[in-house]
Amino acid sequence: MSVEISVIVPTFNNRLYVVKCLESLAKQDFPKDLYEVIVVDDGSFDGSINSIYDVKNRYKDVSIRYNRQDNKGPSSARNTGLSFANGGIIAFTDDDCIPNKDWLSQIKGAFKKNPEIAGVGGKTVTIPENITPLTHQVEDDLDYSFPSCNVAYKKEALVKVGGFDENFPFPGHTVKFLPTNEDWDLTYKIQDIGKINYNSEMIVVHPPKPTTFLKEIYRMRLLESEFYLCSKHPEKYRDSVHKSPWRVILYHQMVVQFCLKFFRFFTWMFEKPLTFMKFLILLLFQRLFLLILIPGFFLKYGFKKKNR
Repeated sequence: MSVEISVIVPTFNNRLYVVKCLESLAKQDFPKDLYEVIVVDDGSFDGSINSIYDVKNRYKDVSIRYNRQDNKGPSSARNTGLSFANGGIIAFTDDDCIPNKDWLSQIKGAFKKNPEIAGVGGKTVTIPENITPLTHQVEDDLDYSFPSCNVAYKKEALVKVGGFDENFPFPGHTVKFLPTNEDWDLTYKIQDIGKINYNSEMIVVHPPKPTTFLKEIYRMRLLESEFYLCSKHPEKYRDSVHKSPWRVILYHQMVVQFCLKFFRFFTWMFEKPLTFMKFLILLLFQRLFLLILIPGFFLKYGFKKKNR
């Protein structure tokens, strides 16, 4: 029998997490001969290859294929995986995610129920009791948001739109380890040629992962990707939750995210004051760094992207 679903997992220096991801994919309740897992190692140097081959050797009844490339970012890694894929349906998840046991069955069921759709996105949850002010996790249950940690598309649709744009976060950007907005770009491109459905039973767990000050502060630099996304899809961008790049930067990041995070962890001020102080310093440094970046954004982009 031929492969129906190809699962693409990009990975970079995430040895401990990618093992759990691959184990969850190997334990799917979907017929083992009807899917394959394609791991694209984006230039890891933490010994990931040994851990991946260990899983591959332990689950010989599942097709786990390993490919390695120089570090070019997650968009490039996913496109590389796409070029090797045999399935008519391409499912994407991240190396630090754990899909539910019926994830592939839910994907297959969604396409079987609505054969005309081009894609389907699912619900991404986390482990609430493991969340701290200094962890990073993804929580997404919106029926219009399709992050690349939990989405599947027909291969023909992906090929037609050219896959992921490898310029993200923005043209000329040299650091290729923090993804941003390439999944929104792909969503817009797919929606130009077909429909993407939402399946709340298609669940992926994104466990909280300890992060660093530098990585979280640097995420502010990647907000320049908002201007690139807006330039590619001005109408869809204005009609979406984004509205304008400046709204994302000046309102959503500077104000809304600060308030949401502050009040979410407010009780830590009394329960774990030292951790809360570190968290508060991080929030303030993020906004300070963003204030430093804003004049450069304005000189480069002005407000023209908003008013197109």
